[in-house]
Amino acid sequence: MSRRLLDFLLGALTATALVGWWSASRGGEVVAAPAPGAGDEFLMTTGTAAHGGALLFVLNTRTRTLNVYEAEGGSRATRGVTFVASRKIERDLYVTGYNDKSEYSYQDLVERIRAEEARTGSDRPSGSDDRN
Repeated sequence: MSRRLLDFLLGALTATALVGWWSASRGGEVVAAPAPGAGDEFLMTTGTAAHGGALLFVLNTRTRTLNVYEAEGGSRATRGVTFVASRKIERDLYVTGYNDKSEYSYQDLVERIRAEEARTGSDRPSGSDDRN
């Protein structure tokens, strides 16, 4: 990766983290969005840490790696962006349920949908709607 591209990506990351921190500090919400200039390879979203710092989640859709960064404000000595964690999520995408407190498990829903399809002779459950 060229130095210029790396500088741009770090700048974009820092700017996104700061925007997320600013928005979170005012009770706003930043939704997942493509990283500026990165095409569809990166998705970013922000959140708030328990102690009030802003979290930036960066998902690399090509390598399926999730990275977490934290931005903190304050005095010159305490503010900055810190790399928190990273995880390859490729295998996580195969999990259909983990710590799920839903009324029906994924497998229960699959079985109910298949039974409804068999009963109605349709590939869509009755009452389903095309609108989202």
